Amino acid sequence: MRLHVRPRYARAGMNVELVGIHVEPFDLWLRGGFEVTARRPYPNKEYLVACRKKGKLAVDGILIETRRSVSEFTCSTFWRLGEGVIARHHVLYRLLDHDFKAASDCMMLWRATTADLGGWSNRMPSGSKRAAIYSEPVMEDRSHPDRSHTEDIIHKKSGLVLIRRQVFEMPTIEPKRLQASGVCDRLPALDSAFKESEVHGSVPERIEIGTCMLCGKTAAGWCGCSNEPSL
Repeated sequence: MRLHVRPRYARAGMNVELVGIHVEPFDLWLRGGFEVTARRPYPNKEYLVACRKKGKLAVDGILIETRRSVSEFTCSTFWRLGEGVIARHHVLYRLLDHDFKAASDCMMLWRATTADLGGWSNRMPSGSKRAAIYSEPVMEDRSHPDRSHTEDIIHKKSGLVLIRRQVFEMPTIEPKRLQASGVCDRLPALDSAFKESEVHGSVPERIEIGTCMLCGKTAAGWCGCSNEPSL
């Protein structure tokens, strides 16, 4: 199965840096600055988007190739917000069907298209009325009341979102949609896909050292502390 996800940070200043990505149940670990990097592929340059660290083109997201079909998976992305502070973004992706062998969190790829853009049928779930800008998963420095299926844990003193958990439901789509030009710009190339169980570096190296604002410890990017409710 081919999965297209776009770990993103909105309103990202120059101090925001991609630390790493972890995808389960595929045991996929990707390190910022090594296998992946964050670039600005949109006309709105306030968005940072993770992509494979290959060449210089800013690509919209990453591809994951799995040996099995799944009903859900989790993508956790870790961002450094200057001075070593780590923000964590956890997205639970749920597939609504198993009709096709691909899925994408780019809602533009779900829509029906004209013949010159592939002649694809509509895959938008019935009853889906919210705009993509409020529905698609994204990390931000501040909480936004219009974000759907989102839970934020905020640092009281700074107001920064330190942990965001989102649930995003998406239909499956035909794999060839991921090659469609003119629908979603700068899609990752098929040969850039990460494979299931692709692990890079030893466990301590997977996520670089940073400071946890939840407990104050110097620890790996996600420290695993249990102080979240007391922020």
